Amino acid sequence: NEEGEMSRIVADCYDKINIQKYSSIIRKCYEGMNGEVNGKKMTEWYCKNSNDRTTEADTCAAKKIAEEEGSEDAFTDVMNGLTKCIGEYFSQ
Repeated sequence: NEEGEMSRIVADCYDKINIQKYSSIIRKCYEGMNGEVNGKKMTEWYCKNSNDRTTEADTCAAKKIAEEEGSEDAFTDVMNGLTKCIGEYFSQ
């Protein structure tokens, strides 16, 4: 189904942008995210949680990634990489 295909694409893109680089931050900010961090687990987490909870987690991650990278735009750069990757799937 279309939803399953989209989930697979998003999961693949999380892996392509190396979301694992921020595993410790993700485990701190995304409640219930334990163990290995990968695209499939990130996608499942977003599907299981409310908009309020995902916004809260993203805000936490944005702050911590900015601190780690020394750049306010670091989280935006990560999200732009994800969006670009997803867009490339649909432009093929």
